[in-house]
Amino acid sequence: MTMNPAATCAPQRPRLYRAGFVLVISLIVIGGLYLDAKAVLTITDLFVAFHVASLTGMVFGVWPFVFTTRGPGTQVLALTAGIILWRIAYFPVFVLSGWVATWFDGFSYAAQLPVTGIYSIFLPAVFTLHLAVARVTVLIVVRRVWLLLIPGVPMLVLAVLVSFNGPADLKVLPDQTLTRELQIPSQPLPHGNVYAKLLEDGNYNPAQYTLLYSGLILYELIPSAPWSSAVKQVIAQGAIENPSGSSADRIYEHYVAFLFAQPCVRRSEDARRCSQP
Repeated sequence: MTMNPAATCAPQRPRLYRAGFVLVISLIVIGGLYLDAKAVLTITDLFVAFHVASLTGMVFGVWPFVFTTRGPGTQVLALTAGIILWRIAYFPVFVLSGWVATWFDGFSYAAQLPVTGIYSIFLPAVFTLHLAVARVTVLIVVRRVWLLLIPGVPMLVLAVLVSFNGPADLKVLPDQTLTRELQIPSQPLPHGNVYAKLLEDGNYNPAQYTLLYSGLILYELIPSAPWSSAVKQVIAQGAIENPSGSSADRIYEHYVAFLFAQPCVRRSEDARRCSQP
């Protein structure tokens, strides 16, 4: 009696997936702790970290469909769908993951911990959200679980509006920060929530309006902790200077804010950035 090689390999795949998942998420957490411990970050540090976390999340989201489905057509469809949704979801996931990190920052500040955890929370959140986006996408496209279209379609429309704010965003890669010269402010002004005034004063397209309105909501949901306050002040300053900016501009402003706020991770004595908010 002969054994089917596919049947022999099949039980190994879930174990391989789980082992790979544990290894990758552990490495991402360790990478986040490394970034948290650095006194000064570079643009390359953040660019590499965000892309490794997001792309590996996408890969683990499509993995079961690429390696367990029959026929190269289905496999290519699953991988293609995952890549397209990675592009669309990159900036929304980027922002939501940062928001998750601000809540741990708020907790650590309220608990009077000497350090906070930012990227050790931020990067696993990026990985997990991209995994979820890719998994839902291939369930709809490959497995035809049409019920997922009910939450999926509105979320897709919102993600497209946030990610494609104008012609400058019609590029394969959403993050163009490595090609730009970063200018770190010496000290941002405490503008407060400027987004309501910007929405009243400007004439925006639907995508720009959606992005500014999202900023209006998220600003109020960010805790008043040193790192979080420094970040949102820098981002608000960027919105004032360039209210009609593209999504790529907004990603750039987040990078500027993260580099500016790095001393706040370890509660540095740099009073300009890390004094009590």
